[in-house]
Parts: sequence; structure tokens; C-alpha cells
Amino acid sequence: MQNNLALINMDRLGSGRLRAPGRFYRGPGVESVPETAQRQTSVDLAESETQHPASAKPEPALTVAAATAATAATAATDPSIHTRRHTRGAPPGRVAFVMSHGLGDTLVCMVIVRNLRRHGIAVDVYGDTAYALRAWFPSQPIQPLPAERQGRNLMASYGTVLQMEKHEPYADLIYRHPGAIHLREILYTRGIDCMAQRFAAFCQDRFGVSDIRIDNGIVPLPGLRHRRHRNRVLIHPEASRDDKRWLPHRFIKVAQCLLELGYEVHFVIAPHERERWHTLSEAGLPVTEFDTLHDLAAWVYESGWCIANESGIGQLASNLDIPTLSLFRRRGVAERWRPAWGRTRVVLPWQWVPTAFLKERLWRQTLTCGRVLAAFQRMVHEDLTDDIRTTPDSMATDDSLIARSTLPSAPDSIPDAR
Repeated sequence: MQNNLALINMDRLGSGRLRAPGRFYRGPGVESVPETAQRQTSVDLAESETQHPASAKPEPALTVAAATAATAATAATDPSIHTRRHTRGAPPGRVAFVMSHGLGDTLVCMVIVRNLRRHGIAVDVYGDTAYALRAWFPSQPIQPLPAERQGRNLMASYGTVLQMEKHEPYADLIYRHPGAIHLREILYTRGIDCMAQRFAAFCQDRFGVSDIRIDNGIVPLPGLRHRRHRNRVLIHPEASRDDKRWLPHRFIKVAQCLLELGYEVHFVIAPHERERWHTLSEAGLPVTEFDTLHDLAAWVYESGWCIANESGIGQLASNLDIPTLSLFRRRGVAERWRPAWGRTRVVLPWQWVPTAFLKERLWRQTLTCGRVLAAFQRMVHEDLTDDIRTTPDSMATDDSLIARSTLPSAPDSIPDAR
């Protein structure tokens, strides 16, 4: 039963269509984005638009000249502020990384830690989210994040301290520590590389690390089996901000459609987020909660699929090589924050809405259920194709391949724009 739900009627469907008896549902075209050999990411596009919306332009990077002038001016007026002149090469002294609280931020920042360690540079990690996942990074020392005053004294013993944001989690670290480095300019520099790729390149550009990789060193726990529950679909409808959240009733419609197809659907929502999701119990949809982030990671690792907003759980699923469908509100954000690992498919709204302002305001409406389901279908088909390609001939039988390519009939109606 686990494998026979791995494909949505692909023997009767064309690419980009999800068929029900007597009805057709046309999905969007696909534009593939080549990535490193460690991952495969696809971006679903409605049109061949390649320009960033005007309102979605990333914050411009500070030029070297401007940065030097600004630092010199600040140092001249306030001698207590150290003038930082980081040169390419190994960081001076011991190295600490003060991790953000966000799950996705933590996972991509571990790419830097992993590359430095592979280059012989030891790094001590401090962060509550990272500490909750310490068992998944067995070779990396990780400690809880100290309170700011205690942390300030602790960081003084390090020659170099890395922090993703300029003022978070320690608000004044960049001004109080002469070896502090923040990554804000990397976050908002133009380019199509995702954050894991940018952080890997940072290790090469700043510290001279050769043979950079986007691997962050995560290791599955013993006793777990990857994708044990092949038909289990994890849906994470939450995000850090409201403007990143797709419409709740559309998540529900997608879940109901997948249930009718025979999938096992679970919504993953934190206790403090439940108030926004009372409609799930009314619709009879299960909500799964976890006591710890460690338990959540183990459950995700044994799930079959993930559908999520731009969120840390989507990053975690991708990092654990779970096929992940990530819903983004605009192209520029997807380029920076798309998950970097495994088989990931990014879904964007339709691009026919005029003006960048309206695209930003109406993305929830223009990202339809049919568009998401069509992208899920393609992801399932790619996964099945990869499984067949990698199955040894001695293990593959006609019966097993037929079972893996058979699904119950699609429902009579698939929700789209309403």
C-alpha cells in the first residue's frame, strides 16, 4: 500500500495536468533551474517572465568603497568602535557562530560551519534551535545561546564571531567585538544563488576555503528509516510572517484532494499557532504536534512528502532529502531562500497580474490549488522515475513497478482559484 500511491495517474496524464474522470485541469509550465549535483530544484512559472518585480528588488549590496568610507568615518568619530579589516584567509583566533533562532536560518548557517570544519577551522556553535538539533550534528560542538550579557563576556574569548543578522540575536555584538562578522550583505546581494550556495561561497571568498559544498553536516539518527511512511504528506501552512502564508482554505482544499487520492495528510502546527487553524478540526483534518524539535525532525525524516510555505520546516524536510514543495510569493525571494538540498520544487504565483505592487498583494489569490497540485504531481513523477532508475535489476519486478505507478482515480473536482 505504501508504494502504490506514489503517482497521480501519470499513465493517463500529460505533463502539467491533473486528470479526473471526464475533466481536465491544466497546470503551469515548468522552467528548470540547474543546481549543484547535491540537489535538484525546479521553479514552476506561468510565463517566461525573467525580470524581478520592481517592488521586490533586494536591498543593494554595499560597495567596498562605500563600506570602507563609512567604517573610517565611524571610527574617526567614535574611537571605541574597532575598524574591521578582514582579509582573505583563516580567521584569527578561536571561532564562534552565534546562531539565529529561526530553524531555516540555523540550517543554512550550518553550511558555513561545515565548510570551515572541513578546512581544519574549528567552530563553536551557540544557539537554542541548533542545540535542540545537536543529535543530528554529532561531530559539531553545539551549546545553548547564553543570555546577552553572559554571551558578551563569552564571545570576548573568541578571535572571530559570526552572526547572520547585524543585530540578532545579540543586538550590539558587531560594535562590541572587534572580530565580529555579520552576513547581512550576503543576504541581500543580487543573484540567483540560494542562501546555502551564498554561504558556501562566503567561506571561499572570506576564509580561502577550497572545495566548498552546500552540505551542512546533518546526519540521520540510528534506528530511523528514510521515508518509511511513503504516502504521508506533511503540510506546514505557517510562516514567520503573515505575508508569507498562503490562504488557509486553499491548504485545506489541497489536503482534501490528496486525501481523496489515498495519501495520508498531516498538518504540522505549533501549539501557539493553533488559534489561527480552528478550521482544520472542523474539516476533520489531523494536526500533529511535537514536544521537541528533535522529535519533529525524526517524524519528518520518515515522512514521504512535504508541502510548505517559505518556512524552516520546508528547509528541514529538504535537508533530510524529503521531496518538498515550497510555496513562494515572488521570484526574488525564492531565488534567495529556496531549500538547497534534496529534490525540491518551488511554486510561484501566476505572473499575469499587472504591476509589482499588485503581484505582492495578490499572490495568495494567484497561487491556485490547481497550480500546487500540478506541481505536486510533477514532483511525484520525478521521484518515481528516480526510484525506478536506481532500483537494481535483481530487485525490480513487473509487479512492483506496476504497484508503484498505480493510484486511485483523481477526484471529480479539483479546487482551483476559489
